[in-house]
Amino acid sequence: MNPIIEKIRKTVPTSFERQEVDKLLAGVISRKTLENLAVKGTGPRYYLLRGRVIYDREEFLTWLSKRMCPKKKQLEY
Repeated sequence: MNPIIEKIRKTVPTSFERQEVDKLLAGVISRKTLENLAVKGTGPRYYLLRGRVIYDREEFLTWLSKRMCPKKKQLEY
C-alpha cells in the first residue's frame, strides 16, 4: 500500500468537509483543485449536507490513490 495514503488514513477523520482539505491534506491536494475537479466531474465523489460538501475518507483515498503516479527514477549520468 502507498505510504502517503496510509498516513492520510491515520490522520484524516472518516468524513470531512471540503473546507478542511487545505488543513488536513496540506501539500497533497487543495480545496480549490477539488472545486475545479467537481465542476469538471472528475473529482472524488462527495455528498451535500446542509449546503456543505462532505467527502467519505475511504472513497476519497481510493480516488486519490488511482491518480498518484509512482516516483520516476532519476537518470544517472
